Amino acid sequence: MHDDAPRISRELRYLLRHDRLDAVGDIICALTADESEHTRDTLGAVFAALIGEAAAGLERRVGPAGPDQAYFAEIHDGHGDRVEVDDLTPAVRAILRAMLATLCGRDGDAEVQLGLAVGAPEPVDRANAIVCLLFCADGQFSVAGAD
Repeated sequence: MHDDAPRISRELRYLLRHDRLDAVGDIICALTADESEHTRDTLGAVFAALIGEAAAGLERRVGPAGPDQAYFAEIHDGHGDRVEVDDLTPAVRAILRAMLATLCGRDGDAEVQLGLAVGAPEPVDRANAIVCLLFCADGQFSVAGAD
């Protein structure tokens, strides 16, 4: 993992919690606008750190999945309407799949999805993926049972 990723992840979460959104935006722009290999490597490591934090937080809230259980995600837009996974942008879809793979202990699958997220062609898509992960890593998601 890139050495700066845990620090960047912590800094982003700190800034988000303290409503320093301009600073959050500056960091996200720096991570997504630069197409260099070094920046892409850093972005991948930040994605991985945030996914790990989000998955750990979710597991603490609901417990680990048993042998006959699985995690699933139901996504809603800002109006509360359900959104299909295939309707998500490539980077957001990939980080969601990476988080589910991480929760299921499928590290190889998570790595593939991280690669897809980092390789998404649009900087705004990669930026949106960071924002989604930031909210998840900060525990800002709802949890419901599968009835």
